[in-house]
Amino acid sequence: MSGIAETREQAAEGLGELIDVTSEQTLKEFASDGGVREAVLTALRGVIKHSGKSVSSAVRFRLCTLLKDFIQADVDEVRVSAAKVVGTMSKYLEYSEVNLLLQTLSSLSTSPNWNNRHGAVLTLSSMSLHAPSMICRSSLFPDILDHLKSSLRDDKFPVRESATKALGRILYYEAKNEEQKSANDLLRLLIVALQDDSSEVQRRSLSSIKAAAKVNLSMVISSISSLGPAIAERLKDGNISVRLAAERCALHVFSLTKGISYLTISLVEHHIWCCATIYTYYEKLSFKFLVVFASSCPPFVLNL
Repeated sequence: MSGIAETREQAAEGLGELIDVTSEQTLKEFASDGGVREAVLTALRGVIKHSGKSVSSAVRFRLCTLLKDFIQADVDEVRVSAAKVVGTMSKYLEYSEVNLLLQTLSSLSTSPNWNNRHGAVLTLSSMSLHAPSMICRSSLFPDILDHLKSSLRDDKFPVRESATKALGRILYYEAKNEEQKSANDLLRLLIVALQDDSSEVQRRSLSSIKAAAKVNLSMVISSISSLGPAIAERLKDGNISVRLAAERCALHVFSLTKGISYLTISLVEHHIWCCATIYTYYEKLSFKFLVVFASSCPPFVLNL
């Protein structure tokens, strides 16, 4: 074992011993200040990231209990840090532990307190990055999707953005691993996010769709009849950052780097009854796109 690895192992063991001999109340009081809590959580995340396998199940259980309070904190930075710790730790949890955690998050996601709802979806988003397979294979997965769907209608945009991020990460996992049991539902929810009032939510959705298209285009393009017009609307958005995100998304979803002829073939192969006018030009090292969709037309491309 290298010196660095040994140090990490010792840190993990020390963390476990500290938590074992310290009461939950004492730990909470020690980290009562927002700045201190954030610093402690950041350090904790580092230890778990590198030596999570060495943390015993008993310590993991106590950590989850403690962190449940932190993801409900009224300080944004603390909620974010705590969610990242739980997400990092989730890949070392047993199936039963993940289910208990998902039950807790499901309950918090319906709380009247927006801090609780935000902490819940932040944690789901982090878990979707570190342990997406555990979420997708859980018996609670349909419930989690329902909660994320409800979160897209939340009156607080940080909740909607975090829910969109979680949906995108789950979609990316399914696209990359060709586990497409929920792909259509996930894409449909991301299309809903494209219509959000917040430009941050719109950009997050576009980025998620682009990432999925890059690893599994056939999965994404199966929903092109509804996805195409939604992307087209964002290409006309008044916010320049949204338009740029839509252009990058369109570049991969419509495979525009392969030329207009490829798009024509792709539309025909997937039986998409729409008319697509694609005007592309190269300017300042970025592609610009204008996409107009009309229904009830046989597929063809008009070159301008």
